Amino acid sequence: MKAKQKWALTRAATVNHEMRVLAESPAFQALLEAGRASPATPLEELDRRLGPLTDAEKSRAAAQLRAIERLEAEQDAEVSAEQDRLIELVLAAAEHARGHASLAQLAAESDLSEAAIRATAMALKMVGVRAPRRAREGVGADAGVVGAENRPPSP
Repeated sequence: MKAKQKWALTRAATVNHEMRVLAESPAFQALLEAGRASPATPLEELDRRLGPLTDAEKSRAAAQLRAIERLEAEQDAEVSAEQDRLIELVLAAAEHARGHASLAQLAAESDLSEAAIRATAMALKMVGVRAPRRAREGVGADAGVVGAENRPPSP
């Protein structure tokens, strides 16, 4: 195993341990509850503070929200932090498998490890998730947009 892979696995184990410790912390749980009880920040305010989302970011967020909503309905319970993280990983890996984003870009935007995204993308490729031909060739304005493979090409 290469040093970079060992580092990624060690980092993932550390993050998982930290997540478990936080999940068990009464103080952290109280902060989560306070956050859930506070009013949401309007989108206009978020755009003002952070800048508007790109089409790819909006598409990724919409896909994650749909997955979370469907999973909650299926299991008749809230999605756990671990499930949310897995959904995020699979969606990021699907973007990479389809050729929509680089590993470095996805890792930086999501705080997921490149190794985790790469491994998940490979598994998705094994079950048939691939970049559409036009995206693989870099053709069309939508070549890098999540979900673009399901739309007609841009003029």
